[in-house]
Amino acid sequence: MGVRSFEHVGVVVEDLDAAADFFVLLGFERGEKAEVRGEWVDRVTGLRGVELEMIVLTAPDGSGAMELTRFRRPASPGLTIRHRRTPRVCATSPTGWTDWSTS
Repeated sequence: MGVRSFEHVGVVVEDLDAAADFFVLLGFERGEKAEVRGEWVDRVTGLRGVELEMIVLTAPDGSGAMELTRFRRPASPGLTIRHRRTPRVCATSPTGWTDWSTS
């Protein structure tokens, strides 16, 4: 059985507002910033004492959403990146398939 519909994808970022602003430029609708903590988020993340803030951005056609998250506690661990690549978003635009990048 395959996927029947897409709801959202979660992405952990260091700069929540800058990441949200990028997706707003592409046409996503920005929701309110929310602060999340407590038993539920501890269970979902598998960590203890989690405090995070998040913004949900909805696709222009309502087909799905992106959940951007920044951890306050514990601090997001540094990542070792072996291959740096410019972030990209691929989607259907009014002119057809489009590939946007942040560079």
